[in-house]
Amino acid sequence: MLKDTELDFIRLSKYLVFASAEDDRNVVLFDPRNLGILEVYEDEAPLAPKSMVYSKEYGYLLGKNKTKTILNFWKMKQTKPLQKCPLPENIMSLALSSSQVYCLGGGQSGSVYIWSTLTGDIEKKFVAHNKGVLSLRLSGDDSLVFTASEDASIKVWTLVSIFGSKSDIFTTHQGRRDGIPQPLYTLLGHIDRVTNIWINSNLSDLLASVSADRTARIWDISKGIEIKKLSFDSALTSCVFDSQEEFLFIGNKKGVIKSVKLHDQTEIFSDEGEAQPIRDSKLTMVDFIGHKGEVTCLAFESEGYVLISGGEDKQIIIWSVNGTIVKTLNLLTSAISNLLIIERPAEYQKEDTRKKSKRPISFSPFSKFEEAKKSEKRKNDPIFLEKNDGSVDILRDLRKCRENMSIDNILLEEFSNSLNSNPTTTSRTMRSEPKKENDSEQSQEIEKLKDINRILFNRLYTCLLYTSDAADDLLCVDLGGRRIIKKKNI
Repeated sequence: MLKDTELDFIRLSKYLVFASAEDDRNVVLFDPRNLGILEVYEDEAPLAPKSMVYSKEYGYLLGKNKTKTILNFWKMKQTKPLQKCPLPENIMSLALSSSQVYCLGGGQSGSVYIWSTLTGDIEKKFVAHNKGVLSLRLSGDDSLVFTASEDASIKVWTLVSIFGSKSDIFTTHQGRRDGIPQPLYTLLGHIDRVTNIWINSNLSDLLASVSADRTARIWDISKGIEIKKLSFDSALTSCVFDSQEEFLFIGNKKGVIKSVKLHDQTEIFSDEGEAQPIRDSKLTMVDFIGHKGEVTCLAFESEGYVLISGGEDKQIIIWSVNGTIVKTLNLLTSAISNLLIIERPAEYQKEDTRKKSKRPISFSPFSKFEEAKKSEKRKNDPIFLEKNDGSVDILRDLRKCRENMSIDNILLEEFSNSLNSNPTTTSRTMRSEPKKENDSEQSQEIEKLKDINRILFNRLYTCLLYTSDAADDLLCVDLGGRRIIKKKNI
């Protein structure tokens, strides 16, 4: 018989969970209501840690290949990757904006790449850190970007400064306009690599960070200051707030999850209406014991108000906020590397509640090159007709394809002449020719139309193939994308 906590979780759950493992080539999508596996997404290699994001708007799962610099795109209910896009370097962390317009990747070199999901272009690349970017987050309104690195620092960036850094109002501290984005804040305090950061998507001012230096820190991002430091006896690996920011959950290498109660909800504000500083409050901690190895990832499900954790022991554990184990799952064959909770997509809702509307236009394949390199590459490709501003004019490309369809035009002209030389079907009804002869002429005309349609289709197919820039290297194919390349007839 199910416990009360299990019944509550099953009754309230409106979410699904993606899970991947370090040495498992499959990504599992399971339903926490009945713990059944809904899909198993396949690839030739496992996914890298902290490299899985999901687009609710477009129905895409994105994950970075662990052994290659390739980003995989899966569609809901399609187990094979729809696209495989080469990346400019080894990406160590991924984040998707709330608007679904931008996807951010943190590189091993310390650079951050920002792709437009609609065009696939790299809209911006900038150097954020001296070493690899281990964690990336965005604020709920997409106005702030948070980066955490192996260099032990955390930086807060405004999206406006990243894209508008050449403006007069964005300059370096020396007053030079060099086009390099400058962080709004640099949060210093950790003395070893920052393994994870977390901020809730509800326009919160609290940012949590954990580090291999055995400390967790809570920051006020509105002021760029540290408001609480917590020390532990083991290196820390992951962290997450609950939806109300009443608890901070911290995972460590010993397999213990620390539940830190930040405040009581009734004592958040003082009599003057000002927030009570967390640094002055007495924090209580509770240990969640269940994993037999390092806690690798944490996720919080807000509707059912439960914590989900993955560990080196291959287990996925569902917890209540008081530390009670609701369920223990063994779905994968190695250490858990990614956990991602998503709102139940329309594809997995009941028939009577499923949304009938179609999803918007899909993601474009992500580009490996920046716009300058792409423009240089296109100069040598006659199919790409550049505007003065360097962009691709699809209409002009289509006009060029039409010019190459001379055979079709000749056939159409011959067919048009044949129709003009023969009486129309309407006029035939006034003639005294036999009905069988009329039927024969109509059949011939239909066959000619079929031949012309077949030729037109073949010509269009050979001239237009929608794919990504990386398709030239046979690494990425998107039959619903934007780019146009030449392809030989098959």
